[in-house]
Amino acid sequence: MMPEEASSSPVPDPEKRVKASENENHALKEQIHALDELLWRARQKLRSAKRKQADAEYYRSILHDLRSRWYLRPFLPSHKLQPPKRDFADCWIYRGPRFDQASSGRRRVLVVGHLLSSALFGSERSLLEIIAAMDLDKFDVFAVFPERNEKVFAALRSQVQGIALFDYFWWRKDRPFDEETVTIFEQICRQRAIDLVHVNTIMLIEPQVAARRVGIPAITNARELISQDADLTARLGGDAPEI
Repeated sequence: MMPEEASSSPVPDPEKRVKASENENHALKEQIHALDELLWRARQKLRSAKRKQADAEYYRSILHDLRSRWYLRPFLPSHKLQPPKRDFADCWIYRGPRFDQASSGRRRVLVVGHLLSSALFGSERSLLEIIAAMDLDKFDVFAVFPERNEKVFAALRSQVQGIALFDYFWWRKDRPFDEETVTIFEQICRQRAIDLVHVNTIMLIEPQVAARRVGIPAITNARELISQDADLTARLGGDAPEI
């Protein structure tokens, strides 16, 4: 009998497999970035549509009044022709016992999270630990998040005086900050008499801009090693020294 011939199938080159895997990961990250941009634009359009709908409903109510009470037409004040200014800071889903009234001797701190997913990551856990470590006899803490997590919110109720929830996004070089988001943070700081803003990551910029406009200090917890994270620098659209 003739001896069996050894299998001649080529052995995959490990370097090529690693390179192919890296290329695939890079392509997936590019897709995620593109989807993030589409999501941001969609939310901006939704926010704009909600504003237009509210304005349309207001004008519709004026027309109803004019049709039903024609004798009021000459006496309609000019300011009635403009939609009322909406309170963009009315985004609180929890109000504690000291929400409205600042207690003497306590500093009010606004803590801003950049993410709050169902599976908490390191930076999110660290932020929750910071809140839990704050002395409630010295600080009234108010927390703001862009996402809902009822389990986390339930745990925070005993540690904070307010929890706010609304859409805001990570900054990028081509869209440094959103003016309406800055306005919301600015109103929150003024209405709640905030003394200090604490931002959990370098991925946010609107809270710091709002704090500067209000005239209060802001702290950024710079967790990212931006000089060692090429993917993050690419996502932000700049190089490490610039960021």
